[in-house]
Amino acid sequence: MSAIELLDSYEKEVLEQNYEKNGFNHSFLLRKKEDVVDLAKKFKDEGYFLETITAVDKKDKIRLIYIFNKMPKVHRTAIYLDVNYEDDVPSVTNVFKSADWFESEVYDFFGVKFSGHPNLKRLLTPEGMEGYPLLKSWKAEED
Repeated sequence: MSAIELLDSYEKEVLEQNYEKNGFNHSFLLRKKEDVVDLAKKFKDEGYFLETITAVDKKDKIRLIYIFNKMPKVHRTAIYLDVNYEDDVPSVTNVFKSADWFESEVYDFFGVKFSGHPNLKRLLTPEGMEGYPLLKSWKAEED
């Protein structure tokens, strides 16, 4: 089943499909955060693996980026999900164990909380650090 067929039943927006420009065979903006776990299961069932989860601060929201890939022929699919700063997002760690690190890293740098994550904590920034360094609103602490 193709990525397009996997996403047939979800509210989404098809984004630019230019592999030479963005490195993705398909890009979709998922409309409902509640759909992310079910969609991850469908990708896994079709032989895709979770390449990464990352984020971008868009100034009015956080854009999560889930990248799924399939081998032996590269078939990278990006699923974007826009969430408010204070929103919790369902964790996909029960589907892909690698999401444990990816979600913790997104939490560490952007403050996105993933509900159902087994051990969400800072990984790379100091314990007790105030704020999240990749948010555009973050101000570095002065010594």
